[in-house]
Amino acid sequence: MKKLVSIIIFLITCIFSFGNDWEFMSQGEHLIPLQISDMTIKKEKIEFNLRDDGFMDVSVNFVFDSSSAGTRTIGFITPPDEYNDADNAPSGTGYDSASIENFKTVVNGQEVKIRIGKMNEFLNKGFFTPEEEKEYKNKYSRASVYYFKADLKKGENTINHSYSYRGAISTYNRGEYRYVLTTISKWKNKKVDDFEIIINMKKNELFSLPYTFWNDGKPIKWEIVGDGDIVFLDKSKLEKGYSEIVYAKLKNGYVRYKSKNFAPDKDFYSHIPMDRYILGVKSDIKINGYKFRDPLEDEIGSNLTLKGWPAGDKAIKELDKLSTFQLEVLRNYPFAKFGYDFSKKDLKNYFSQFFWYEPNKQVYIPEYIYENRVKIIDEILKKRKK
Repeated sequence: MKKLVSIIIFLITCIFSFGNDWEFMSQGEHLIPLQISDMTIKKEKIEFNLRDDGFMDVSVNFVFDSSSAGTRTIGFITPPDEYNDADNAPSGTGYDSASIENFKTVVNGQEVKIRIGKMNEFLNKGFFTPEEEKEYKNKYSRASVYYFKADLKKGENTINHSYSYRGAISTYNRGEYRYVLTTISKWKNKKVDDFEIIINMKKNELFSLPYTFWNDGKPIKWEIVGDGDIVFLDKSKLEKGYSEIVYAKLKNGYVRYKSKNFAPDKDFYSHIPMDRYILGVKSDIKINGYKFRDPLEDEIGSNLTLKGWPAGDKAIKELDKLSTFQLEVLRNYPFAKFGYDFSKKDLKNYFSQFFWYEPNKQVYIPEYIYENRVKIIDEILKKRKK
């Protein structure tokens, strides 16, 4: 591997980790300079496009202003290794090469050739301050480095890169997607003069967005370009212990945020819940004509899986007091949470009063989600028919 002799390296990071519950994460990061930079960010546009296979296609277009010309080595490292042992990380955690696909970079209109090395080749070469040297050695010493050389000119330069990466999968979420923005502060101007971020999820997908990018809690002015609904849930609408969040669902189009002089204190995060029922919203909250919570499900339905426990046995006893329609509603709640398109008009109308419900022709619902509940309620309905 050739010795790197550039005076500036730019870093994109994709973080992968897992916790005790085997939550798998992947993260894309902003370009940052590893030494004091004479470059400012004039413009940045980020686009996220979710694929059917759970990979997120990401494209990022930068316009930089450089005070001098020269050949620079531009690179990114993946993954920053929390275990400091990427070679021995379990398959599927994001440490394998399949986690990133189709990485491509174009500098000033010319596609550049990617080379691959190890992060330890960058250490002890004078690129970092002592503090940075320690941090990167602890986190990234065994990580891979993808890098390329680029001829930058004095004045305006464009760096466009695109890649696909696998989102997180956890007990509660079908996908988690992150992008680190706070490293904008590492550049000379510590902001982006003209910033835009676009999130394009699949049709009818329910997904979260950050409520704020700033320490003062100022809400992000998300806008829908197309047809859909978006709700901003501040702490007054949430139960104790829940953080502000935004939820959106789109029939078509995308969600966008644009800003001048963008200087974030927080990073981007979006998740797609495993089931669509939104927890944490106060039971009496109604926004844009939509309800969020249902006492029937909260107090009875969600406890039916706890048969043999006090809460479960109490919920089962309560079933006998319900009407036949209420039983049918509870029986079908697991399907509604996954977006099932009901043929029965009364059921469809009932669930349509909730923000989280959006009928979808293509849904897969694991049997374990509903089998115990359906069995319990079907026995009661069968007895009533007799």
